[in-house]
Amino acid sequence: MILIGLSIVFLWLAVRAAMNPFSETRFDVYFFTMIVLAIGSASFPVRHALFEHKLGTASAQLVGKDHVVVECLSQFSYGSIFHFRAAGYVYWGSDTINMQGPICSDLKGYLSDPQYADPNELFALHVLTHEAMHVGGVRDEIVTDCKAFQRNHRMAALLGVDPKIARFNAQVLHRFRSPSHPYYSAACHPGGPMDDRLPDAVWQGNANIDAEQVARELITALAAITGGQEGTPLTARESMVPTDILSDVLEGAGGILSTAKDMATGLVTTVLGMILDAAKT
Repeated sequence: MILIGLSIVFLWLAVRAAMNPFSETRFDVYFFTMIVLAIGSASFPVRHALFEHKLGTASAQLVGKDHVVVECLSQFSYGSIFHFRAAGYVYWGSDTINMQGPICSDLKGYLSDPQYADPNELFALHVLTHEAMHVGGVRDEIVTDCKAFQRNHRMAALLGVDPKIARFNAQVLHRFRSPSHPYYSAACHPGGPMDDRLPDAVWQGNANIDAEQVARELITALAAITGGQEGTPLTARESMVPTDILSDVLEGAGGILSTAKDMATGLVTTVLGMILDAAKT
């Protein structure tokens, strides 16, 4: 609001200067300076409002509502102070989603580069989907969270993310959810009691997608060391699968691969460490 007020003041000063009957040149440097300041002051709140509108439109489409409002709270707003422990919240019966400012910032980061989203950015996507479920009429937090896990790919796609990337992001979110989280439920899994059996469900493909990603990164890492294959070495930014996923995949093959698992995990850890060290220099 302060920036909008400043924009109005600068615009008024520009108009005042242009309409001054005693001025020899109405459209002088002062006039254009005031115009530039007016536009600059208004640009951030306008972009912020458009971003909130985008989030609200996607949320409304996800839950079948005509209109949903998303508000990204400022640091000293009422919601930030009295709901500081909540990443987002919805008053029961309301169509307004309130999200903390840092969550909105992370969500902007996610939308700018969803293919290489970090955990905070993925969490921000999940927060929006979770709160949208509340707006859609689901009140129980555990049920709400499970429904959100099953619809994160839809929310991402509605926000403009490529559907394939959206599906992968949703699978990563569900696979790495924390059992210690208060909204966690062991019943939230494919074929479980909380499975909504959506026609476009993505969580059934978790293992296949993760194994494929691990294999791709392992081959790239080996090529970078042995020089057996030309191409760009794996960078820290491109590495989306931690080495502990490699352990999960190899453990499923049985005891025969236990030694190979340890060697491969150590190799990938060493390679990624070398890459991170190189990136810092």
